[in-house]
Amino acid sequence: MSAGARPVGDGVLALATNANVVFCQLAPWQFDYAKNYGLKRTYRRTAFLVTRLLSNLGMQSETPLLTRWSTPAKKDEPGRWQAGFYLDQPEEWDDPYRFFRW
Repeated sequence: MSAGARPVGDGVLALATNANVVFCQLAPWQFDYAKNYGLKRTYRRTAFLVTRLLSNLGMQSETPLLTRWSTPAKKDEPGRWQAGFYLDQPEEWDDPYRFFRW
């Protein structure tokens, strides 16, 4: 941001001086981790940034967490833990302990 806003967080975020507006210069869709797997963590962290920023500004979102606690798991739902809690599908390379051979 060059003018009309006060930089916050080393310039990644900016607050408008004359209005109730927040500018964010990082967006998750800018990082294509399918082509470069090293960007996957950056993609996830920027998605978290945008989510926290929007929720701190008052946006409401839904989560299946409370519904999952109130209903028992069925045997015919093998991937229930993956649906609704992950931004992208977990892969083998996401496991930080994959090289320890425990």
